[in-house]
Amino acid sequence: MTRFQLILLGIFAFFIIFAVIIFSASKGGSSVGESTVSVWGTMSVEAFNAVFGESSLAGDDSIRVTYRSILPDVFEQTLTEALAIEQGPDLFFVTNASLIKNREKIFFLPFKSYPERIYKDTYIEAAELFLDDDGLYAIPFLVDPIVMYWNRDIFSEAGLSEPLRYWDELFNLSQSLTRYDDRFNIIRATTALGEYENITHAKDIFAAMVLQTGNKIVERKFGQYVSTLSERYNYPEAPAVSVLRFFSDFANPTKSAYTWNRSLPQSRDHFIAGDLALYFGFASEIESIQQKNPNLNFDVAGFPQLRQAATSRTMVRITGLAISRQSPNTSAAFTTALALSSGGAQAAVETELIFPSVERKKASSLHEKAFLDTFSKSVLIGRSWYDPDPVLTDRIFEQMVEGVVTGSSDVASAVGRASAEIEAEFR
Repeated sequence: MTRFQLILLGIFAFFIIFAVIIFSASKGGSSVGESTVSVWGTMSVEAFNAVFGESSLAGDDSIRVTYRSILPDVFEQTLTEALAIEQGPDLFFVTNASLIKNREKIFFLPFKSYPERIYKDTYIEAAELFLDDDGLYAIPFLVDPIVMYWNRDIFSEAGLSEPLRYWDELFNLSQSLTRYDDRFNIIRATTALGEYENITHAKDIFAAMVLQTGNKIVERKFGQYVSTLSERYNYPEAPAVSVLRFFSDFANPTKSAYTWNRSLPQSRDHFIAGDLALYFGFASEIESIQQKNPNLNFDVAGFPQLRQAATSRTMVRITGLAISRQSPNTSAAFTTALALSSGGAQAAVETELIFPSVERKKASSLHEKAFLDTFSKSVLIGRSWYDPDPVLTDRIFEQMVEGVVTGSSDVASAVGRASAEIEAEFR
C-alpha cells in the first residue's frame, strides 16, 4: 500500500470516528461496545459481502454485521410486517422511491449528530435527497445513473464516429440510422422514445428529461411535498409539456423523426439483439447486456443534454442506509452505515459491482475502466426525485404518454392531469 493510500485511509477513519463520537454524545454518551447490527437490503448476499469485506469494519470484533437479502418486489411489505411485530433490522435500504412512505420508520439524524457540512463535502449532490431542514434520513450507499448505450457498428456503418451529445441531434440521426422494409415497417430503430409499454425505463427516461429543464417534479415546500410537473417557471409553457411533445414525436409516423412504435420488442431486448442504435438504461445493466450478447459491439456515453441548458443533468436512482426507529443499536448502526458509504467499501462498489461511488472525491477521479469513468461523470451531474409511489406514478406517466400518442389528449392537458394525480398522493 502506498503512502498516499495510507493517508487516505487515515482521513476516512478520522471522519468516521469523528462522526461517531458526535453521534454517541448526542445520544447521551452511549458507546458502540460489542453489538450486532442487522442490515436488510435488495442486493445479493454475495455482493454485500464483497463490499463489506473491504470496509473498515471487516475483521472488527466490536460490531458483528448480518445481512438479509430480500427481493425488491416484496421488500417494502416484508419490512413493514417485520417492524409491526418489532422484529425488523437495525439498518435497511431506502431509495428515492421509498423515502416518503418510510419516513416514520426511520431514526432521524439531526445535524448536531452528523453535521450538514461534512455530509455535503463527502457525498455526491444527488444524496442530498436524504436531507431535511434539520437533519438526514439516510447515509448514501449506492447510486445508479441513467446513461446512453450505443451500438458502435450501426454508427460506424453510417460513417459516424461518436454518438450524440444533445437531444436536437436525434432528428437527423433518426433519418440516417432508422431502417424500414418496403411496407414502411421499422426493422432497425434509432432510439426508443414516444411509446411507453415497450420502452424499458420509460418513466425514468421521461423524468430525466424533465429534470434537465430544472423542474424537480416533486418539491418540499414548507414541510410539505408538492408536484411541480405542470409548473411553467416563467416560460410560455411548462417545460414538461415541451418534453412530452418532443418525446412523443419519435412514435409519430407523420414526423420525420419517426423511429419507434408499439409493435416493436422491448427496447432493451431490441438493443441486445443489435437492432436498436441507442438504448437509455442504467449503469447497473452493463454486465447483463454483455452476458446476453457477448458479440454486441457497444459503448456507453452520457445521457443526452439540452443544448441551451446552463448545466448538464441526468437522473440517478439512489439507495441509502436508514437506521430503524426501533433499533436498540443506533450508534453501532450509524458506524456501520458510515463504513459502508466510504473508503474501502466504496472502492469495492466500483471494482466488484462496477457501480460508481457515492463519495464525491471518488466519483470525480479518473477511472481505468472506460465504462466506470462515464458512470462516475454521470453521477456528478445526477439528480433524483421524490417518487411517492413507483407503481402508481408509473401508471400516471403511462396514461400521460398514451393519451398524447393515441390522440385522446393534448400535451398540456396530459401533463396537467399527471401533475394533479401525483399531487393527490400527498393529500
